[in-house]
Amino acid sequence: MLTSTYSPSSLLIRLAASASLSLGLATASWAQGVPSDVQAAIEEHTQGSVPIDFISTTPIAGIYQVTSGNEIFYSDSTGRYAFVGGALMDMKDRRDVTAPALEKLNTIPWESLPLSQAIVQVHGNGQRKMAVFEDPLCPICRVFTKFVDQLENVTVYRFVFPVIDPQSAPIARKAWCSTDRNTAWNMVMNGRNIDGREDCDISGLVEILKFGEANNIANTPTVILGDGKRLVGATPPEQFIAELDASELSKNQGKIKMKFNKLASIAFSFSLVISNLAQAQGTNSQSNLPPGLKWEPMTVVGFNTGSMELPHASRAEMSLARNIWEKEIESTGSGLTPGSKMASFILIKPYSVNGSQFVFSIFSSGFSNGCIPPANGRGIEDMYSVCPMRVTQMNSSKSVSKDFPEYCHLYPEPADKPGEINQSQIAFDRNTMTAYFRIIQHGKHVKSCDRTLRIQ
Repeated sequence: MLTSTYSPSSLLIRLAASASLSLGLATASWAQGVPSDVQAAIEEHTQGSVPIDFISTTPIAGIYQVTSGNEIFYSDSTGRYAFVGGALMDMKDRRDVTAPALEKLNTIPWESLPLSQAIVQVHGNGQRKMAVFEDPLCPICRVFTKFVDQLENVTVYRFVFPVIDPQSAPIARKAWCSTDRNTAWNMVMNGRNIDGREDCDISGLVEILKFGEANNIANTPTVILGDGKRLVGATPPEQFIAELDASELSKNQGKIKMKFNKLASIAFSFSLVISNLAQAQGTNSQSNLPPGLKWEPMTVVGFNTGSMELPHASRAEMSLARNIWEKEIESTGSGLTPGSKMASFILIKPYSVNGSQFVFSIFSSGFSNGCIPPANGRGIEDMYSVCPMRVTQMNSSKSVSKDFPEYCHLYPEPADKPGEINQSQIAFDRNTMTAYFRIIQHGKHVKSCDRTLRIQ
């Protein structure tokens, strides 16, 4: 059986498994005063995708508190509408009812942008237009910029926006003060170091920062489309292109084409597993790692990554990764060039025990499909995602796998300073069949990412 420990007071893990790692069945309960048909209604409207552990009453008549794993949401008596993470959700249509109002509230008129301070790049005929606020140390920004570089017929207004890390400011100043600001910024956003002065006139950079503060831009990347719509963080490529096209249609014809909210769909498809790392305090750190164990980095394996440079992975690791995640790799969707697919990235580490191989791996593709991206923003340094961990047991005759939610995922990247490594690490105790996981970010141990997983 595989069990995963998040904290000393973690809720009972519902993923009880048999020897073949198959999922067990969970039974919900409800408090006195809760109609028995509320659970059935929720299950009907969500097609059973949201597991229910407990239902209780609230001080508001007709509103019930529902516990699902380590998350809580609030449902009405019909089981169709619910408050999830501050948004009102239509659970039958899987629609965020709050989103249209928030979208209107967060609209920024294009003409209000400080366009004279932007780094302007024109692709093709430049007919479509977009602005992006990006931080030089934002990992999602660095992935996103590679995507934007491949877009055709668009004018891109890039705003230097150093807000997520104190070390971002000097990098931004060097790029801003460069005699070729466009080239310097491209180098920075591709992870390259630049030298140069920082003492030039930065009043334009200050203007961008003041605009961001006045318009509540605290996350990177933040995109403003031609019709004023704001897109924050990791938007899936297909959705982004559709939004970009729709913004041009809206601008030219006075129409706003509303799109299905994919984030709401993702939230439901992952059974309302919403990251709250502040509460996910791990039980294991380097100080109490069992004697004789040592931390090892998980290897990153890439598929369809083009010219992107990745740390070396062995052929065996690449073969394992493909065997375990082949379905996901092949279903990532089309890339930007004909016949291509979106890039896939897999962190992996195999261990051999008594004739079987146990493989621990995490998959992400494009803009972190199935993962919760880091909450980049002012003063936030975290750059890891939170994804499902897949554990696979393999022997000569069969292979079985099981997924566990909420494991931190950090690509190994060059350190910002000497000695400040960025790694996802694992230690495996063959005697107790226990795996320990941790993240080292900017050379520091992120204790909220500590996880323990035991195979019984």
